[in-house]
Amino acid sequence: MPSERVEFPGGRGLRLVGDLRGGGSAAIVLAHGFTGDRHEDGRLDTTADALNGDGYTVLNFDFAGSGESEDVPITIAGEVEDLTGAFSFVRERGAARVGVLALSLGALVAARAWDEGVSSMVFWAPATIATRDAKSWYSHAQLDELERTGLITWGKDTGPRRHLVIDGRHLEEWASVDQREVLTRIACPVLMLHGDRDDLVPIDGSRSALPLLPAGSRLKVVRGADHVFARQLPTFIRHTRRWFREHLPV
Repeated sequence: MPSERVEFPGGRGLRLVGDLRGGGSAAIVLAHGFTGDRHEDGRLDTTADALNGDGYTVLNFDFAGSGESEDVPITIAGEVEDLTGAFSFVRERGAARVGVLALSLGALVAARAWDEGVSSMVFWAPATIATRDAKSWYSHAQLDELERTGLITWGKDTGPRRHLVIDGRHLEEWASVDQREVLTRIACPVLMLHGDRDDLVPIDGSRSALPLLPAGSRLKVVRGADHVFARQLPTFIRHTRRWFREHLPV
């Protein structure tokens, strides 16, 4: 089904932009990664089409500060509020049951946004542990900007934005992540798909996550996949579709 461009308010009232593919009473919300957008270079569009073909309503959207959504500095806490707004939006559009597919940092956001109306989750290359060396991601010029302004400007080669603005508070947010506290609040089964060659978000974080998740959760190691897993995307999609068919029946 062709997608409909939609705008809706996030949990903090900011304007969010997404693509909605209609379908049945079960909806899947897609949460992109840090500095990404709702397309993720086409990976999330391809996935949304596949899930919609299985009969799901699918929403992939841009967190505030990303893609086409309202322009504000990016924080993890803000993205949690955005995702709660996305849950409300699909429920207002008729979804009786909701699932989540979240990529990288989107998995941490999804874990924190989980509520009792979310009945199944899939995490791709999830970032769910504390990252205390986040400053190493940035250049000297960006760190100088951070010291002067409290913000970091991040250049983009693809997508509708050429620059993102990251709130410097995200460094403390990353460093203070308590994996146990974040994951044990989830009460639905979770499938994690993680590449064994992911050097950006190492797979050890998913291995330590598994015992903290509800019974029935699984970790699928995808051989040869890095953090982008472009060549293995069909494998990620195949396992994701199978999981939702079992845990979020249409």
